[in-house]
This record gives sequence, C-alpha cells and structure tokens, in this order.
Amino acid sequence: MRFFTYHMLVFWFLVFAWGSADAQNPFDLQHRLDADTVVEHILEDEVEEQEIEIDSQAVPDPDTMLLEREVEIPVEEDLAPHVEDTLTPLDIEEIEEEEILEEQDEEVKDVRDKITKPDEMKDRSNLLLLIFLLVSIVLAFVIAIERSVMDKIYRSIANENFLNYFLREQKGAVTVQLLFLYFIFLVNAGLFLLLFLEKIVQWDVDVKLWQTVVFVAGVYLARYLCFEYLKLFAHARKELNRFYFTIYIFNIFIGLVLLPLNAFAAFAPEPLSIAALYFSLAFFILMYLFRQLRGLFIGSKFLIANQFHFFIYLCTVEIAPLLILGRYFVSVSS
Repeated sequence: MRFFTYHMLVFWFLVFAWGSADAQNPFDLQHRLDADTVVEHILEDEVEEQEIEIDSQAVPDPDTMLLEREVEIPVEEDLAPHVEDTLTPLDIEEIEEEEILEEQDEEVKDVRDKITKPDEMKDRSNLLLLIFLLVSIVLAFVIAIERSVMDKIYRSIANENFLNYFLREQKGAVTVQLLFLYFIFLVNAGLFLLLFLEKIVQWDVDVKLWQTVVFVAGVYLARYLCFEYLKLFAHARKELNRFYFTIYIFNIFIGLVLLPLNAFAAFAPEPLSIAALYFSLAFFILMYLFRQLRGLFIGSKFLIANQFHFFIYLCTVEIAPLLILGRYFVSVSS
C-alpha cells in the first residue's frame, strides 16, 4: 500500500511538472515589449530625429561635412622625386663647381667694370676738357684778329638788311674768321648730339665724338651741294646765296651759344646737365624755325611763280634729312 501511494505521488508530480513546462515557451522572453508598443516607440524616435534636423541648424549636412573635411586635408607634397634626388653625387659636385665658376666670373667682371669705368670716364673728361680748351683758343684767336665779327654776327641775326650788308662785305666769299667760327659750330653741334644721345636718349651704341662731328658736317655738306645744283638751272642765284649765307650765320651763332651749354652738360651735376641739354634743344628748334621764316621772306617773290620747285626743295632739303635721321635712330634703337 505504501509502495503504491509513493508511486502515485511521483506520477502526479511529473504530470504537473510536464504541464507547467508546456504552458510556457522557453524561447519566449518575458522582458520583450508588445508589437504595438514597439511601433509607437519607433514613430516617436523618427519624429524626434526630424525635429532635431529641422531645429538644429548648426548641425552641418553630411555632404558639406565631407567637402569641408576634404578641404581641410593638407595638400601633400609632390610625390614625384625631385631632380636633386635623381642626381648622383658626381653630378651635384659638377653643378656646384659650375655655379661657383659663374659666380667668380661675375665677380671678376664687376671688379673689372669698377676698375675700367672710372678710367674711361677720366679719359673722356680729359678729352672733353682738351676739346673745350682748343675751341676756346680758336675763338680767342678769331676775336683777336677782328673784334667786330661777333657784333656783325649778332646784328645779322636780328636784322635782315644788315645781313645783306654783311654778305656784300664778304665780296662773294667767306673769310677765314667765319670758317674758324663755323668749325666751332660743327664741333659743338657734334658734342651736343653725343651728349644728347647718351644722357637723354640713353643709346646703348658706343658713339665717338668724331662720328657725330662728321655726321653733322656731312648733313650740311649735302645741303651745300644741293644749293650749288639749284644754282645751275634756277633763276634765283642771288636769293640762293642770301639764303645759304643766312644758314651759315645762324649756324655760327648757334655754335657760339652751344659752347657754354655743352660745358654745363659735360661737367655739371646730372640735374644741371639734363637741363642744359633740354635748353640747348629748345634753343636749336627756335633758331631753326626763325631761320626758315627768314628763308621764306627771302624767296617770297618766287613762291607763286615757282611753287613746284619750292615744294621739291622743301621735301628734299628740309624735310627729307629730318625723316632719314629719325628713321635711322628708331631702327638702331629698336
């Protein structure tokens, strides 16, 4: 009886334990939420995220964050190997030796220029001083022979009638005094041209004084030959002689005025030298215009009857040399 009762208790205990195990799923977690509550939580989270994205303007957009991050990344150096890395030590030594030799050559050239330039400037100053002394001696010699020649030149510039009287006094020829004075004009005109090219135009070509003097002499020699040619067929020999003598006297007067101005331009400080050159240029232009006006008065009675000949003379003798000279300087400077 006891044995039966014991087995019955064990049986009912197992049945009760098995039933309770079937009533509860072992894989069903009790702490999980229901489906409705999970959906509600998800919707609330999305609404909060949208509100944060709308209200918080300080939070940048992911695309802009990427761009800013790319901009802020420092640019790396060129990954290509440098030239110095590809050179061998022997090549580097050769390059360094060449650079050292070039620097030494430049230093030697600078020292040589510093040594030679003062010597050249000194020699040139001595040469100019010698030229001014010779010109002054020639001028003093002319004045000592005939003191009135300077007064006659000045009065011929101011008065056309006195110029005609002075021409008759020469008896169709030019005296020795006027020849020496014209030589002074050629030297001073050449010196003015030389200083003007160096200090105003700043011409790089090495020009000598004798070259500019020969150039000025060649221009007026060509003019003289042109006048002699016109005398062969023109019926105005007397007027041509008067005009040529006018040019002669005007040039002598220009040469006398250029003598002190050239001295200032050659030996004075730079500002005074430049001012003297500009003043000389202005004076030369004024005298040229005044001389051309005097020439028009001399040949006024031939202008109406011989307009073609006057036009030919104006183009070939007066305008053409200026155009050729300007063209020459422009071509050389360019």
